[in-house]
Amino acid sequence: MESAIKALNSVSMPERGDDLRPYQTYVWKLNGAEYQVTWRFKELARNDNEQALILAERIDKLESRIFALIGILQGMRDVPTSITN
Repeated sequence: MESAIKALNSVSMPERGDDLRPYQTYVWKLNGAEYQVTWRFKELARNDNEQALILAERIDKLESRIFALIGILQGMRDVPTSITN
């Protein structure tokens, strides 16, 4: 997970000039990576949602952090809760 966070943080957005191809390529690659981020954070949150939240805060880009938080919410939703009376 550490290497995935480092990789996300190292991706820089290209300048948006007249040629949109570099930006489109950036978005396309980022979307593929963020699907994996969502899935991995979902799995982590099923076992340790506190650690998942700590790791999500280490993602610099807000748009990438949002995908991690979506994964955490999905993972927490899947964890059965016990209610005591």
